[in-house]
Amino acid sequence: MSKLYVNNIYSKTGASEALNIQSDGDVSFTGNVFTPNRIHIRAIGDETAVYHNNNINDGLPMSVIAEDGDGNASSYYNTSTGLFTAPVGGIYFASFSVLIEAATSSDFQLLKNGVLYQRFFQNNERGWHGSLTALLNANDTLKFIQRDNAHDVYTAALYSHVTFTHLG
Repeated sequence: MSKLYVNNIYSKTGASEALNIQSDGDVSFTGNVFTPNRIHIRAIGDETAVYHNNNINDGLPMSVIAEDGDGNASSYYNTSTGLFTAPVGGIYFASFSVLIEAATSSDFQLLKNGVLYQRFFQNNERGWHGSLTALLNANDTLKFIQRDNAHDVYTAALYSHVTFTHLG
C-alpha cells in the first residue's frame, strides 16, 4: 500500500499556496472552495387542474420538473413513472403532498428498490402528505405510489408535488 505525505498544495501555476495541512490536522485554504450543486428535484402536476385517475401502484402524477438543483434532474427522475434513481449514495429527504378528489381513507406508500419502505395512512382526509429520510446507495430507487385506485389525485401545480433532495 502506498502513502502520500503532503504539507502544502499549490495553485496550478505554483505561484501561491492553495491548501495547507497543519501537523495538528487543521486545514487552511487560500482562494475559493467549490462544492458541487446539490441534488434536488421538485416535481409538480402538469397544471391541467383536473383529477388524475391513478391505478393501483401508479406513481404519483408529477410530470413537470419545477426545481432542478444541478441541472440533471431528468437523468434521475422519470416524470412518466415517478421513479427517482439516486445518482450518488447518501442520505436523501423525500416528500409528497397531494390533494385527492374526496375525503377518505387511503394508503400511499414509498417504495425503495421496488419494496415497501414506508406507509402513509390518513383517515377521512383530502390533503395527504408525508416525508422521511432514507439512506441510499448510488442507483437505489424511490417511488411514491397510491396503493389503491379509488382516489383521484388533483394535478394542479400548487396542490401536488414530490421532492427528492440529497442531504449528504
